[in-house]
Amino acid sequence: MSSQQAQGRVAVVEAGSVPGTAILAALVAEVRAGVRGRGPVGIDRTRGAVAGAEWRLADPGDPAAVAKALRGIAVLLWVAAQSDLEASLAVSSAPRRERIVRTAQGLVTAAAAAGVKRLV
Repeated sequence: MSSQQAQGRVAVVEAGSVPGTAILAALVAEVRAGVRGRGPVGIDRTRGAVAGAEWRLADPGDPAAVAKALRGIAVLLWVAAQSDLEASLAVSSAPRRERIVRTAQGLVTAAAAAGVKRLV
């Protein structure tokens, strides 16, 4: 097993967003190329369109739900972008920043509870 494969399973939170989908698709491609051992996990409110990824539904703003979705995950990659960009941009910048900070705090808590080794 290569050192990349030994790093553990990766989850992308807010994987349904445009950047999250691109990252998740790249991770699936690495699995298909033999660079990664296990397929990645996409975590978001709704299932995304990336084939070859396991989808676990959880609201990124709900630390308890995310901790449950993170079981068996070694690396958490958070894409600080909502799936519905248009709706996100309709909110003024102060509440948007507040949501991002609350989500980050919740993800750190969830990752610690689930035993995630790295958070990106």
